[in-house]
Amino acid sequence: MTTFWKLVEKSTITSSALALMLAGVISYCAIMQIPVPDFIIAAFSLVIGFFFSSKLKDEHARAVIDARAK
Repeated sequence: MTTFWKLVEKSTITSSALALMLAGVISYCAIMQIPVPDFIIAAFSLVIGFFFSSKLKDEHARAVIDARAK
């Protein structure tokens, strides 16, 4: 349970949930042949960008820590 709250603090869970919800909305619109509003596409792009940038930052921090440990 501690790991879950650490991930919530780092916004990993939140951004993942938002990305899945927005992907679901976009998929629903595509299946129902409804035009996807621009703000939903923009929100999805923003969430995905934040999600991957936080992953990249974590990987960079780990690499720096590993380099210092050697």
